[in-house]
Amino acid sequence: MASEDVDYYALLGIESTATSGEIRKAYRQKSLKVHPDRNPDDPQAAALFHELSIAVDVLSDPSKRSTFDSLLAARNARKARFAALDNKRKAMAEELERSERESKRAREGERSKKMDVERLKEEGRRLREERARQAQGAEEGRRKVREEEERRRVEEQRANGRTNGAPAEVVELGPLDKTLKVKWLKSAHPSLVDDASVTAFLERTLAPANPDIDSVVLSSKTLANPSKGKHGSGILAFKTLSAAVRVVKGKEADPEGRWKGFEVGWAAGQPPAALGAQAAPSPPPPRQSASPPASAVPSFSFAPASTDEDSILARLRLKEREKLMDEMRRQDEADEGAAQ
Repeated sequence: MASEDVDYYALLGIESTATSGEIRKAYRQKSLKVHPDRNPDDPQAAALFHELSIAVDVLSDPSKRSTFDSLLAARNARKARFAALDNKRKAMAEELERSERESKRAREGERSKKMDVERLKEEGRRLREERARQAQGAEEGRRKVREEEERRRVEEQRANGRTNGAPAEVVELGPLDKTLKVKWLKSAHPSLVDDASVTAFLERTLAPANPDIDSVVLSSKTLANPSKGKHGSGILAFKTLSAAVRVVKGKEADPEGRWKGFEVGWAAGQPPAALGAQAAPSPPPPRQSASPPASAVPSFSFAPASTDEDSILARLRLKEREKLMDEMRRQDEADEGAAQ
């Protein structure tokens, strides 16, 4: 018998239900076409003719044909199983490819979402910076307006003094007249650890009034060890003298005890001379009611300083602050020694 891989029915071109006559007829037709004598140039003709001879011999014998049919059925069943496995493997491969495509789309979506979040964060940061710049510009504009109003008021006071025949009293502000020294118990105010927290404390305590702080300088020990030591201390410079007076008077009044454990004093060691200098009163015009009572801060006027005077005052203010910082450092060391 030939190789088990040969399907004799297919080789003869007949169905598996063919009769003996149909088998012999198919053999005669096929063998005549592939006979080696008729195909001398075909090297496969002899092998094919031999296979046809085996096929007719097997299929013409009922016993051999029955064995071959069983073998052919087993072979076809095996092919069917392999085809099913191939289909299953193909389905698994397709499912794997689909899963990979979905996973890739999910990763791309997550990446796109992260990029959108980062873009939104960047836009938010730019908006915050722009608002901060606008707020800073607005504050600078308000400061200039206040300075211009104060300068105009001073000029008006001086002009009124000359018009009424009595010169207005002119008092120049010293380099530290708008500067205060502060000191606080850390146990009473544990949150005061830096410039921002001190500024926030004044804003809360003086609300709704604006403290108008120009700068805050804390002692080096307060900044280095905010949780150690008994006291914290610093220097507060204000934009106007009235703002500094507002802090002093707020500390003196303190009906609710919000300033408890917080000490305030003038950086120069005494109130500015400008607070004791009243502007020269002008005679009231006839048939007018008396002027309203003066505000809590006495009225006074300032001599406008030239550019050179501003430069000198800036240098004096810097030197005075350095002296105050040295004084605070010595006081911190004394407090620390006393605590030990």
